[in-house]
Amino acid sequence: MPLRDAARVACVSRIFLSSWRFRPNITFSTETLGLDKNVDGEAKKNELAQDFTRKIDHILKNHSGVGLKALSIAFYYGYNADPSCYLNRWLEIAATQTRA
Repeated sequence: MPLRDAARVACVSRIFLSSWRFRPNITFSTETLGLDKNVDGEAKKNELAQDFTRKIDHILKNHSGVGLKALSIAFYYGYNADPSCYLNRWLEIAATQTRA
């Protein structure tokens, strides 16, 4: 099930909300996060980059850490934010979780 659909279902189901936290493979992209990367204007591009980063950060902070085997982050062409402060934390979360 795509992450976007999982997020929608999680709003409806507490049981599912708990189950997604154990997903072994997580892929982040504009598509899986439900973001439209075809925006015009610098302000909209900045907003898109912030939403992309914020959603990834929120999801990884809430993942249980149990059984994570693969983490994929597909930065889109034109991504204009500096994710370096987040990347270290995301990689640390992933590395910790894959060793657990």
